[in-house]
Amino acid sequence: MTAADFVWRDAGRTVIFRGGLIAEAPQVLAGYGFGGFELFSTARARADAPGLAAAAAAIHDVAPGPVANAAAALLGEVGGELPLVALGGGRVIDAAKAVASLRGLEVATVATTMSGAEMTNLHALPEGHAPARGRLRPALVLADPEAMTSAPEPDLRASSMDALAHGADSLYTPFA
Repeated sequence: MTAADFVWRDAGRTVIFRGGLIAEAPQVLAGYGFGGFELFSTARARADAPGLAAAAAAIHDVAPGPVANAAAALLGEVGGELPLVALGGGRVIDAAKAVASLRGLEVATVATTMSGAEMTNLHALPEGHAPARGRLRPALVLADPEAMTSAPEPDLRASSMDALAHGADSLYTPFA
């Protein structure tokens, strides 16, 4: 670990921030109880994490578009016994949180953008569905700075603005 690396535990969640973490993701996930999992991701994100894709019991591609629609499309595909791991940006992470909250599953994230979705319990739900245990935050967040800044520059700029908006908004929410 370098001086910039850290592990943060807060309210039932663990956040690990370390360079190169994406390459170690299967082992780190297993060490935190995510040895078997179903993966939510995109082809772009999986190309940068072949070990994570290989370790998944099932892979679910998250479609473009609104999170509620993406989650609705995947709800029937998830087995319902294994936890979910989201590898991707905000839409992928939010879709995994939505499906996990509806199925009563745990979720871990490996962010590939700086949207901040991995840090919140905010996500859209498919129409007509209510969460089994309430909205949830990921139990485990793997934050690899290289992976989080891997998107093409226009997407990276948008993701950075999303993260900035989440930070500003957090000062004024009911839980501030």
